[in-house]
Amino acid sequence: MGKKVNTCEKIKIGGIEQYVRIKSNNTDNPILLYAHGGPGMSETPMLLGFNGPLAKDFILTTWDQRGAVNSASKDIPKETMNINQFVDDAHELIKILKERFNKQKVFFVGHSWGSVLGMKLIEKYPNDFYAYVGVGQLVYGTENERISYEHVYKKIKEAGDKKGLKKLEDIGTPKNGIYKNGYDSLIAQRKLLFKYGGVLHRWNNYNAFILKYLFTGGYRVSGVIKLFSNLKSSCEAIWDEIMQVNFIKEIPEIKIPVYFVMGRHDYNTPFVIAEEYINKLKAPKKELVWFENSAHYPNFEEPEVFNKLMVEKVKAETYK
Repeated sequence: MGKKVNTCEKIKIGGIEQYVRIKSNNTDNPILLYAHGGPGMSETPMLLGFNGPLAKDFILTTWDQRGAVNSASKDIPKETMNINQFVDDAHELIKILKERFNKQKVFFVGHSWGSVLGMKLIEKYPNDFYAYVGVGQLVYGTENERISYEHVYKKIKEAGDKKGLKKLEDIGTPKNGIYKNGYDSLIAQRKLLFKYGGVLHRWNNYNAFILKYLFTGGYRVSGVIKLFSNLKSSCEAIWDEIMQVNFIKEIPEIKIPVYFVMGRHDYNTPFVIAEEYINKLKAPKKELVWFENSAHYPNFEEPEVFNKLMVEKVKAETYK
């Protein structure tokens, strides 16, 4: 039987130190690498808190990507905050992990922005992966924002929320996925979307997430503070590029098994686009898994269902 491992460390990746968290009950198990959303939003505390049981069946690994919380630094060159660099970082980390644990492949889970990174990665390096799981899969940037905006507009009109309607109209419709006042308008739209259930379904606030931060070593109060500042700087650096993504055209085929995990109430990365894409996508195996009681964070809103899915479906079907 393999060893137990439970580490927090800084590893030099892409020329800068990045914070990597690894936890496993048995290193004979395969690696599961999780990529957080944002960009800039480390989800390590929530992953450990909600999906920590996966350490029984995987070498559960996540990292704060460049610019995010424990990997944030003023020394990071701004020109490196681009999709290709993040793909290179992830690939380098995978190589390090494979060598450390003597593995040939890994499982990759990407959430939201991490799902953009995931799709780019598995297309470029398919031989590195047993399977890919896209949680809150982002597919088409400009359509993502159009549908999200129109959904919350409809909800506000139905509710007769005049104050909310004025806020949304002041934000204005996105042009090619971009709001007129950039990040501030994006956050304002997401706050309204949150109010009308398009971000979280199980909870009506972020307290469950904040508590995970406060009680996780290496994060706590300072982690919460860094989270919000890093989210702004990372999004401002890379959001325009994310909005140019259109996987329906760019990546019509993938050579490994693909699973999309979508919350039925998700209008942050609207599920309708992911459903359209996976129906068209060519892959040796593909499946869209609905989480009926979730919005944008299905692995945290329904953790037991997600953990079971990873072990009894994804791993069982593809780990050979």
